[in-house]
Amino acid sequence: MKDFNKESIKEAIIFELDKFKELISFSGQCDYETSIVDILTEVFSQPPFETLNQRYQLGLLNRVNVKWENVRHTRFDHSVGVATKCLVVCSILNKKTDNYKIEFDDILELCIAASLHDIAHLPYSHAFERGVLSHVEYNAGVSHEDRVAPLLVEENQYFEKIRDITLTNSKREDKNHSILRIVCLISEEMGKKHTKGISNFEWPSKALHQLLSSELDLDRLDYIIRDTEAVNYTPVTKIHREITAYLNELSLKEIKLINQSHTFGKYELCLPDSSLHSAFNLLVSRVLLYKNIYFSREVRAFEANLTDLIDKLITNRIPLDLLELSTMGDDEFRDNKLPFYKDKIRNNPDKLSIVSYIDAIQKTQTNKFSFVFSIQEDIFKHPRLKEEFCNNINSRDYIHNLKKAIVTFLNNSQDTNGIKYAESEFLFDIFNLKTGGGDFLVIEEKVKENNGKEERTILYKTLKDYMNGSNMARLCKESRVDIYLNSHYHGSGNVEKIKSRIKLFFDQFK
Repeated sequence: MKDFNKESIKEAIIFELDKFKELISFSGQCDYETSIVDILTEVFSQPPFETLNQRYQLGLLNRVNVKWENVRHTRFDHSVGVATKCLVVCSILNKKTDNYKIEFDDILELCIAASLHDIAHLPYSHAFERGVLSHVEYNAGVSHEDRVAPLLVEENQYFEKIRDITLTNSKREDKNHSILRIVCLISEEMGKKHTKGISNFEWPSKALHQLLSSELDLDRLDYIIRDTEAVNYTPVTKIHREITAYLNELSLKEIKLINQSHTFGKYELCLPDSSLHSAFNLLVSRVLLYKNIYFSREVRAFEANLTDLIDKLITNRIPLDLLELSTMGDDEFRDNKLPFYKDKIRNNPDKLSIVSYIDAIQKTQTNKFSFVFSIQEDIFKHPRLKEEFCNNINSRDYIHNLKKAIVTFLNNSQDTNGIKYAESEFLFDIFNLKTGGGDFLVIEEKVKENNGKEERTILYKTLKDYMNGSNMARLCKESRVDIYLNSHYHGSGNVEKIKSRIKLFFDQFK
């Protein structure tokens, strides 16, 4: 965590800017650099970012393994990194494109959107959100991106100064449109909701949205670089230059559509096919991080305590004040809010399990859950069951029915040694990894000789055209359900028996 004052914040912004310029061999100043650095310093000095400065970028990971105990960079660090990368890449695009320039307001709005994209995270970020999102009543507008919109659009004390900074520095005729454009960049769904009926509103160009949210966006690029450095994950740290090389080859192209009423502005990013190796290096790096760090079994087995705790709190009608939680740092939540939840469950039937989850988090009891089994689509031999699984993997009802069926099968099996398993003793954790829609525009240039002259043909494709049917497509898209046994009840001795019985459960569906 950094000292939270304007001087140190400005130093952090300049440090991130210079470090990224060096990495991608960018020389000189960015467009509007001095002005935007000063504005970002004001933005990052506001109280919501003090909370981000108390949120660990990698959540509970630093409590799982002694080799990661000093991995304590924050979501504040990440937000500064994404904002500064946006500033640099906009300047690269302006130098390469003659017919379209990204103007001051566009860059400012993108940089502020980048600053705010994680501002509404809850304590321990994604682990907490997974527990909340599993409930239907919380699904609408609960993602951290969606929760930013009302904070920006509706006048409130928490975001008042950030709104003022944006409005004061906007050069647009209708300054409030700058606020709305930032909303659009952070969440397309919320953007549509809040701009509906505004006839003269102009959406930000798709290129700006792609820089913040696409399969090759700067949000992903920043956390891949930052997190792999922090955990010293050498398969990726060794290729940081390779995974950023595509940035210097990006350019802007006009979108060709018949119906432009449901899209972002007129220009989008494109990539020459000669830079696909860099793009694929980035995609593979992300997959490796998820498989080996973010969703490694030891990490998820510990985060499962928090995910299942949140699920039980909601199920038992213990209120979660999402706005209050948005203002809490990770350690404050652990030390102050978790004891509060203990006091709320005096006569609750789930009291013992809730208390055990809270104790596990507070005392770093990393062996509370044991990994048992992963359910992937290839375990379903019948095509209809496979289709059902793929279509419903994010459905709480489907996962609940799947868990119920498996637990019933376990309890009806022979050789249970008298043990009757309860559904509450298992956590079914969804792992859903996608690279995005693959809609990033790629330009393929073909050269052939005709009568001694070179003829050049330009073909426009999308990234998915190079991925579909390839090993890359299979590597970069995976959906599975990981099953963890609550070892508080039965310990790890039953894991192998349960695993073999779960295999028998699926064998009956051939």
